[in-house]
Amino acid sequence: MERQPVRTLFSGGGHSVRIRERIPSGALSPRGIVARLLWAFSSSDRRPSYKDYLIARNGEADISPESFEALCRDTPPNPGFSYREHLFRPQLRDREGNLYQVIRVSSCRIDLLREDGTTGTTTREELDLCFSSAEEPLA
Repeated sequence: MERQPVRTLFSGGGHSVRIRERIPSGALSPRGIVARLLWAFSSSDRRPSYKDYLIARNGEADISPESFEALCRDTPPNPGFSYREHLFRPQLRDREGNLYQVIRVSSCRIDLLREDGTTGTTTREELDLCFSSAEEPLA
């Protein structure tokens, strides 16, 4: 059941979905950055270097190369995600019948949450082409 959405029903037609969010690199500790680098490089033959660490830290050398090497030896790989519960109230439906909720609107994009907890973005033009109201019946 790992990675399956958690649903808790609420009165008023909504249910709770678990949303995975990437923790910004700037908010991670040195150990967290090393864990993310180890996870990112785990599918390649290359191992992260101190230079990769500095790039992830925007050039800020907050640990020494020796400390970096020690963390690489002692830290398990981890993508650096957090999870939060969100009350899902569907507003849109795609052509396949999936339900979506608009969670943020900016001038150039619309952030969406799908009923399974997957997040994504669309534009206003794509919204009109690809989605209908969740209240409308499927054709």
